[in-house]
Amino acid sequence: MNEQAIKVVIDLGSSRTRVTIAEIGSNHSYFEVLGCGIAAGSAVKAGIVTNISAATAAIRQAVAIAEQEAGVKINSAIVSISGQHILGVNSDGQAHIRNRRIRNNDIVHAVMRARNLAHKGGQTLLHVLEQQFIVDGHKGITDPKGMTADELEARVHVISARSAAVDNLSQCVREAGIEIEQIVYAGLASAYAASSTDERELGVCTVDLGAGTADIMLWLHNQPMHAATLPIGGEQISSEIATALRTPRSAAETLKCRYGALRNKYSQQHRIPLPSTGHLPDRQLAGNDMVELLATCYQNHFTHINKELHRVGLRKMLDGGIIFTGGAAQIPGLAEAAGEHFECPVRVFIPPPIEGLPEHLQRDAGMVTTLGLFYLQQVPLSDYVWAKEENDGIIQNVTNFLKRYLSP
Repeated sequence: MNEQAIKVVIDLGSSRTRVTIAEIGSNHSYFEVLGCGIAAGSAVKAGIVTNISAATAAIRQAVAIAEQEAGVKINSAIVSISGQHILGVNSDGQAHIRNRRIRNNDIVHAVMRARNLAHKGGQTLLHVLEQQFIVDGHKGITDPKGMTADELEARVHVISARSAAVDNLSQCVREAGIEIEQIVYAGLASAYAASSTDERELGVCTVDLGAGTADIMLWLHNQPMHAATLPIGGEQISSEIATALRTPRSAAETLKCRYGALRNKYSQQHRIPLPSTGHLPDRQLAGNDMVELLATCYQNHFTHINKELHRVGLRKMLDGGIIFTGGAAQIPGLAEAAGEHFECPVRVFIPPPIEGLPEHLQRDAGMVTTLGLFYLQQVPLSDYVWAKEENDGIIQNVTNFLKRYLSP
């Protein structure tokens, strides 16, 4: 086994902590899972660590399971992050060329200027994603190196996270004995797993609807245009069910998972057992009423997503439609209900079979972020930039896209 080809990803969700070890093939053309550890709970709520010691314990537990399955020791990992604090900003930077050939440092200067203009106080930069270059007003340039020009403009999409949230997450991982290679926005990973190049070219929105958050990425002309995380998810739906039916929260979760649907599949006579709170007797609920209640809850979620799409002015540019993924998106009838609400093509992504993954985790929608984190090890260098910054503002490590221009 080639240790240099081993990659580890950690995904701290609202309901579970996942640690997955995989061997990356030659030329990053494939990967095979060697071990996967899952710990129930993560002390993370809506993307924010709520208890450092509990989150650390969950990571340690998942790491131990993954190490035992894989037969390797974990020293470092790629870690996902989510939360309403995620900020996606489009930015552009210029470099004055003055009628000569564009050199490597001109490209770096333009990209870094765009990056710095988008950097806001209290935020830690995660990604600087290439959109396009503009040379003397000509758009759509993919590689301007060597062109003769007067002006060069770089357009990028910058994704950042609240520094305090990054620090707390990093503390949990490091206290679990793991060094952090990269911190990746979970929505970016999910987008690469769930969408195709053709869909991103047409214009597509990916929505990873998890337990506590909905991670959103919008693409147009294969360019990342917007990133955001909304505080909605399966846990909120369960809470709404519990309130509406006056039933315990745990019972509401069971009802949602066992009987949930967004299209009527029950006869008029079908009844669902409904636990009560306290010492009150249990009741029964008509199956049709359960479907109607869930449909209302999901319509509220769709409305939040629709508002976000309209807010950034990209709602009518999604010819590739909307792709839902994540655990809360697996409810029967979601594609049809969402398609009617958004009036565009909608599909639900389920991860394909993954070599080496245990049978009970195959096609598990909760694995989509993990799958995407491994996919991001395989995409072309020009697709995105990892940018890790020290507190003094000096870039410590820039890989992928910028490495093309900084290399000899």
